[in-house]
Amino acid sequence: MSIVEKRETNVKSQQQIAEEQPQNNNWIDEQNCNREKNSDEPTVEEIPLESTDSTQSGAFNRGFRHQKLAKKIQDLKAKTSFRLLLESDGHKVEQSSGGRYVCRCPFHNDSTPSFTIYNDISAYCFGCDKSWDVFKYEMEYHHVTFKVAWNRLKGALPRIKRPRGAYKPDPENKEIKAPELSNKQKVEIQRYTTRLGSDLELCQRIADRRIGDGEKWKPDTLQQLTIEGCLGWAGDALAFIYPTGIKYRNWPNKGPDDLKWDCDGLSLWRQYRLDCCETIYLTESETDAISLIDCAIEQIPGVGVIAVPSATSFNNSWAPLFSGKTVIDCFDNDETGRKEALKLKELLLPYVVAYKSFWKEVS
Repeated sequence: MSIVEKRETNVKSQQQIAEEQPQNNNWIDEQNCNREKNSDEPTVEEIPLESTDSTQSGAFNRGFRHQKLAKKIQDLKAKTSFRLLLESDGHKVEQSSGGRYVCRCPFHNDSTPSFTIYNDISAYCFGCDKSWDVFKYEMEYHHVTFKVAWNRLKGALPRIKRPRGAYKPDPENKEIKAPELSNKQKVEIQRYTTRLGSDLELCQRIADRRIGDGEKWKPDTLQQLTIEGCLGWAGDALAFIYPTGIKYRNWPNKGPDDLKWDCDGLSLWRQYRLDCCETIYLTESETDAISLIDCAIEQIPGVGVIAVPSATSFNNSWAPLFSGKTVIDCFDNDETGRKEALKLKELLLPYVVAYKSFWKEVS
């Protein structure tokens, strides 16, 4: 048989194999699924949780095929009452003066109730300084795997199902639709970002004039922020671009008289990072955020840096935006910063996977 004839035979064989396979886009996934069931390798159900929110854990964000399972976990979690789950394990749950349900912590010798339930979905212990969802609680309290915890919760659902309509979100936390930028603001933003982004020497001069204890910024960092559309130069002031407008800061001055707002309401600086990042470093100013970005912290996969306009300006309605995230607060380690960070922690705990303090991490 000639080389040409062999090639034609191979082509025909490949075509026959293709015709024999089902014309179903999910065929490969179905075969892989069956292969997983028949192997000794753990299935997606058996993946242990490394965070307090199983539906947002890295396991489901790193390319697993079975997204339907993630939805089932989310649905089971939404149906399960954390309060009834605790009571079914013999814990005495009481309602505090603030309206939240509390009990003595199941994980340490608790003299007063410090285990606080949020929205009947998650819990936080002020003694342990840890958070739980129903899956993590079930795994740690009963010392079982994720798969066993899943089956235990499913089996107990008739007894621990959350009463319909019993827990409604705080009306103050309803998401508020941000106003759109005016045409005038859009023109100004285009001019400011183009001015700074096209002039690396200007970026260098701005970085050199920075006042503070830290190192000077890299001009490339400023230029990159202009490409993102969140930073510009307005003659003698840095222009921080927000979803709701522009905040001007005379540079390099940092007094209250050097700030000017052209915004229709407050919002978060670089809020778009919430759409693509699992871990958020939250600072109390834009310049603090730039310093973190300048340290290449966003080169870590899944990490983003966001700033609030000031330490005291975090709006309650922003808290749900951080659902499923790990938040590291980087507020200044002064009296005001620590005080506002405690308020921020209280607001975010019902929504986030984990809440950490930057200063505790580096101390």
